[in-house]
Amino acid sequence: MSFYGHLWYPIDQMVFAGLGGGYVELDNVGYAPVSGSVWVRLPIGRTVLPVATGDFGYMFGKDHQMFWRAGAGLDIKNGDRSSIIVSGGYQFLNHSGNGYIYLQAGILIEMSFFWFGAIFSWEPSIFPSLMTLPSSLICQ
Repeated sequence: MSFYGHLWYPIDQMVFAGLGGGYVELDNVGYAPVSGSVWVRLPIGRTVLPVATGDFGYMFGKDHQMFWRAGAGLDIKNGDRSSIIVSGGYQFLNHSGNGYIYLQAGILIEMSFFWFGAIFSWEPSIFPSLMTLPSSLICQ
């Protein structure tokens, strides 16, 4: 189980840019990732909106390294100032050359000048050979 928190600045109602950090454990190694983040709501729907996300940053820990994440999911509006987030995607670790599929769920809360997102994610490691893609597939 991992935890991420982000502070996003709303550029408009559909696009957010921000900074995030948290704790993630991959292959029994703990990391403290710090990243820049982009969040884009796609203009399809009213209560349930599809989203596209991207992160690029650095993971501090025993095997510290750069990483990036790309994903998609659903932003389920609770009211005017909160949403439930369900998404998944792909995370790539530059130093180790491994990629992981992740699933995550969380809550997004709008405050006065920024948005806060608390996200819990799960990186399946039961079948690492199925979840890890060689870097040659990613870089082409």
